Amino acid sequence: MIRQGNPRVRILKEEMLSDNWYVLKKMTFEYQKQDDTWETQAREVYDRGNGATILLYNRAKQTVVLTKQFRMPTYVNGNDTGMLIETCAGLLDRETPEASIVRETEEETGYRVSEIVKVGEAYMSPGSVTEILHFYSSRRSKWCEPAKSAMPKRSCCCSMRKFTDFLSRRSSRCIFLSPDRIAQELGTIPSFWSKTSAL
Repeated sequence: MIRQGNPRVRILKEEMLSDNWYVLKKMTFEYQKQDDTWETQAREVYDRGNGATILLYNRAKQTVVLTKQFRMPTYVNGNDTGMLIETCAGLLDRETPEASIVRETEEETGYRVSEIVKVGEAYMSPGSVTEILHFYSSRRSKWCEPAKSAMPKRSCCCSMRKFTDFLSRRSSRCIFLSPDRIAQELGTIPSFWSKTSAL
């Protein structure tokens, strides 16, 4: 059921285009412009659920725990290998964002976190995708080393990287984000999603 809380929007039609993996719909609606006239518009909306991501960091050693995974959408859009260096992340699975990211952290990295800090949340691609991503961090004293026999349950590589490894490789192919609350904790630029395959 589409929320109808904005009096300047009138939903006219909702068409299912695909539900093969997630849900793709075409929404036809009227939008009231600044001059008070109404304009009919149509947009495709992709609903893949909401997600969460976490930065595991060690302030003393200036390191973070990251994953490396193959991402098909990047492969078809200019990333030669399709591989991305990422913070641990995943979609919510009928659970709270907090419970989801604790589960995802263990599944992807093998680490168990006992305390997480909410940094913020954001619509990641609001022009076409409904997803809200919840951002978290966890400092080294709040996560346990995996047992030697423990292995991540996902098909991704987990590694610990120095902040300086990334800060020295700034380029147009890298995105660096620095949410205030994480920056206060770390005193550096800790949060980033990198497209480069050279890392």
